[in-house]
Amino acid sequence: MKVLVSFSDHFDGQIADAAWLIESQSNRGWLKGHWSLLDPNSATFRSDADVSDILDSVFEHHPNWTEIVVQHVMLTPDIEASFGPGTILSRTTDGFTVNRL
Repeated sequence: MKVLVSFSDHFDGQIADAAWLIESQSNRGWLKGHWSLLDPNSATFRSDADVSDILDSVFEHHPNWTEIVVQHVMLTPDIEASFGPGTILSRTTDGFTVNRL
């Protein structure tokens, strides 16, 4: 399962299996338009939410994730520490990707 986590107020990207987006009018519209294609555990979150807290929620709600794409936030040592062995982290131009082995 591919999970997208976007810290953009105006997400307009490709559909993943599940999406976690910042709570905004634009993102609510995107979710509403794509809801039937998303895992029902997809959600919105507050813009001031801690990245590690959001990732913990993703782990809890999507235990079968195989890839997590995080956009608009940089990978820090604290975030990196939240992933254990059996994962590969890759930095991207606007965030990072985590793949489960």
